[in-house]
Amino acid sequence: MAMALQQRWSCSWPWIATPGDGDAALSSRPRRQRPPRVDLRRLLDRAAVANSESASAVQDNAKVWLPSPPPVERPRAVHNAASLAYLGDSIYEVYVRRHFLTPPQNVDSYNKRVMSLVCCEAQDAMLQQLLKCNFLTDEERDVVRWGKNIDTGQRRASRRAGSKAYSSASALETLIGYLYLTNQERLEELMTKVGFNVDSNSLLIGFGFQTADKSSS
Repeated sequence: MAMALQQRWSCSWPWIATPGDGDAALSSRPRRQRPPRVDLRRLLDRAAVANSESASAVQDNAKVWLPSPPPVERPRAVHNAASLAYLGDSIYEVYVRRHFLTPPQNVDSYNKRVMSLVCCEAQDAMLQQLLKCNFLTDEERDVVRWGKNIDTGQRRASRRAGSKAYSSASALETLIGYLYLTNQERLEELMTKVGFNVDSNSLLIGFGFQTADKSSS
């Protein structure tokens, strides 16, 4: 009877070792798979936009295409990091939607492209690239560290992407919210650096920049 139960268990749960199985049973134990690597170049890629404004003209319009921010001289003294991340999340999505608006496509395709970038994994990859290429100033890096300590209670997203990726995504949103309130020109520069454009499918998409020197950014 005991032998029959043991055989039935070993069939139902093959990773449960039975006498004499040794390493063979252990090797069949299910292993947690690592999350796939985020390919930002592929996610940001789109067809070139014809008859659009030049890059310089787009840069000149950086101050006016977003709503004017409220007059907050010292955002970190007035608001906590979660508040700035909440604001930055909406600003970030506006950039993503603008990026994919042209050339025209159906709503399902449009929404699929947008959703692939408004997730923890993509935002984490963007922040890691910004840090790696030494683009951020010391002040901006300090805001990033501040934003990584946010605990918003979003357990579902944290479980899916991992706590590290979720913290990085919150940090990027905090930085975006902070720059929106303090320096929209710098915000536009940062978002262009990570590959969000309205003029063409430029070489910047997917972090194709050639230098890590701040002075060249």
